[in-house]
Amino acid sequence: MLEAVEGNRQFLDDFFSEDEEKCFGAIERLRNLVIGSNRTKTHVVECGMVPHLLRRLADPSIGTRVQVEILVTLGSLAKGTREHAQALVSAGVLPLLVDGLRAGVPQLRTPLLRCLRSLLLQLPDSADELCRDPSAVPLLTRCVTGAARDDECTATVLALLCRGAARQELLAASGAVDVSAALLASEAAAVRLPSLRLLASLCYRHRAISERVARCTLAGRPVPDVLTLLTARDQPSGVQLEAARCLCYMHRAGAASLPAGDPRLVYRALPCLVRMCAAHQTLEERVLAADTLGYLTENRSGVAVQLQRICAITDHVTATMVEYLRYKPTTSHPNTRCHQRRMAGEMKKAAFRVFASLASNDEEIRKRIVESAGLMSDLVAAVEGDCPSLQLAALRCLLSLSRSVQTLRTAMQDHAVWEQVLNIAKNRAAPAEVRVVASSTLCNLLLEFSPSKEPLMQSGGVDLLCELTRSEDPDIRLNGIWGLMNLAYQADQRAKRAVLRRLGASELFRLLSDPSPAVLMKTLGLLRNLLTRPHVDQFMDETQGPQVMQAIVLTLEGDHPAELKEQALCILANIADGSSSREFILSNEDVLKKLMNYMMHSSLRLKLAAVLAVNNLVWRGDGGCRERQTRLRRLGVHKLLHQLQAADDPLLCERVKNVLQQFN
Repeated sequence: MLEAVEGNRQFLDDFFSEDEEKCFGAIERLRNLVIGSNRTKTHVVECGMVPHLLRRLADPSIGTRVQVEILVTLGSLAKGTREHAQALVSAGVLPLLVDGLRAGVPQLRTPLLRCLRSLLLQLPDSADELCRDPSAVPLLTRCVTGAARDDECTATVLALLCRGAARQELLAASGAVDVSAALLASEAAAVRLPSLRLLASLCYRHRAISERVARCTLAGRPVPDVLTLLTARDQPSGVQLEAARCLCYMHRAGAASLPAGDPRLVYRALPCLVRMCAAHQTLEERVLAADTLGYLTENRSGVAVQLQRICAITDHVTATMVEYLRYKPTTSHPNTRCHQRRMAGEMKKAAFRVFASLASNDEEIRKRIVESAGLMSDLVAAVEGDCPSLQLAALRCLLSLSRSVQTLRTAMQDHAVWEQVLNIAKNRAAPAEVRVVASSTLCNLLLEFSPSKEPLMQSGGVDLLCELTRSEDPDIRLNGIWGLMNLAYQADQRAKRAVLRRLGASELFRLLSDPSPAVLMKTLGLLRNLLTRPHVDQFMDETQGPQVMQAIVLTLEGDHPAELKEQALCILANIADGSSSREFILSNEDVLKKLMNYMMHSSLRLKLAAVLAVNNLVWRGDGGCRERQTRLRRLGVHKLLHQLQAADDPLLCERVKNVLQQFN
């Protein structure tokens, strides 16, 4: 059959003939050869036919019938392998396809769209080249005409183009929101499915578009209500899943009409996602459903707690996720087995994501997950593996589980999780995101009640954390100082000395001027944990007390949030609790006046912290208390305390009462 293309003089004469019938016949024979045969497609590409096909397609003298046949042939080549599709793109097929759409010839629309769809399915990255033409997306949105075949292709192409905020805005500005909403009314599931995928891609992490979609109506019904109906069991499974994804993405993007407790989320979208995780669904649907479920219930400032608790008791979801971890390829066919092996990894990642989300807040849920047979072994194996994406998913799961005191003391200690996490955090070649999550987990493993704290210190944990504080990545830098803060909490003098010696006073003060408020907050927290009895006096001498006081003054004077200033005032309270270190405060009238100002601050938390510092300064159990009280009376502190007795907050009133008793 290959002789019909290669070395066949008659074929070439007919292909380049000015006679349209001969040319059509040659291309028709070529089309019949390449359909269904990757071997023939490879031969056609290698013998240089692709540029000739494109030149004939661009020739204005050939008829529409020949152009259609060429487009069908190119579409067949695009459906072959990635190499075949790449050969078409490299030869310049995309601009020709856009020009064809611009010409607006009705007979060419369907083969043009089909060829474009096949190319983008094979080479999603080629969307970059397509979108560089500003007319391409508007041309595509105008191709939605009600013809099911064309609408299906158009929606698929637009969904493949919609990646990232810039593309979302480009598509929205070109009318894709209205197009995708209108296509939901199609009777053909083949059209509704790609339109739902397009709608989900438009809404993903984009609040403005999600709000716009929420305001759209279809036959007088709000689009979110239409999506809710499409999650029903009588719809094809793909439609159910994509409709649930749309609702989840709109909620996560912040659409005001879809809060966490909305019945459309709680009673329709969430159960639909859990249902799509069942064993009778396709592997792709199961992975996508679990991944979306993990995204929906992801920890975000506590708003997902209700969804997490509902999800955890819905249709044995924990047991289902364990089944994901146990999935094994079921066929011996090489290609299918390779696909199933890849999907097995995707299922593990999705399961770990669900577990990470569900375990992020609730102790009972964590306990149920940890007790799943073999879970910790699966997590450790994934962390030790060589797949970064699976490693990241497992680390995120460990991070959520490490928020449990019981888990830290039992399962994580039994499997020596600290060792694997430490190795990853040390590995500079690991992806930044992996190191961020690993170092976050280290922070929890270094908490006071964690049995991993001591072995981590002995295995170079302090040196690693100090190294992390010098990272250019603000998240890694934050985790480094956070870990040191946890390590120093209620630690003995040996541990505190190790932190201070290896971090260095100069590095500590550098971190106090870090541009990241989060890093500054944790650095103040570290300083607060270091400066506690019985070590405060010694550490104020060893860490250059005047510099500590200067850093506190700068924090109190700076334009910082109340929680940062509260931390600085708490450090002052610790310094005031020392026998000799309190002199750093008493000898600094500027600091004393600042304490008085914060005693009358509008923020309750700052008032409480300032009063605590005054309480420690005038404490009767320490020598020299009478002189200190006299000094503070002269400054007017005693008078301010009497004014605070009329405060509305009972905790503040009680604290003020205790301080006044010290004066008496």
